[in-house]
Amino acid sequence: AAVIAGELRLPQGASGRLPAVVLMHGSGGAGPREEFWSKTFNEMGIASFLVDSFSGRGLTSVSANQAMLGRFNMILDAYRAHANLSAHARIDRSRIALMGFSRGGQTALYASLKRFHQAWDPEVAFAAYIPLYASCNPTLIGDTDVSGVPIRMFHGAADDYVPVAPCRAYVERLRAAGNDVQLTE
Repeated sequence: AAVIAGELRLPQGASGRLPAVVLMHGSGGAGPREEFWSKTFNEMGIASFLVDSFSGRGLTSVSANQAMLGRFNMILDAYRAHANLSAHARIDRSRIALMGFSRGGQTALYASLKRFHQAWDPEVAFAAYIPLYASCNPTLIGDTDVSGVPIRMFHGAADDYVPVAPCRAYVERLRAAGNDVQLTE
């Protein structure tokens, strides 16, 4: 078992229970991208919680070897982050979104699957899922049976490292199943 950490940032001057966004980093770990989004959300009056899925596991990056950390371990990290935020006196548990980048984007996408909720934490109820340039290559059992909240995907049309084509196909399957999903390229 690993003990992982996260950094909660509350907007200055904000009072009462706040909405929050859990941020999941990519294969290179947390850096300026997550710092930018944390600051942006705080300026909007939204708390941010950056999960560090690597340090507690003795990792700094998995860019050169993705097998160093199983792909779906970070989903459990996201669920645990939700559980911790839900218990925080300043956070509105009904308004916690999950956002991730690249590998963390894949986490934000597949964390929406109902079967993972049931297996790991049925109490998790993210308000939205926001994957950025997620890999949509895996086709998983039950992958169109997702949470009933919005999934808003963002992807570069010219991305040649994590191509968007598999995401287009997955979004069409999600829509055909009646899910609230949008892909912005």
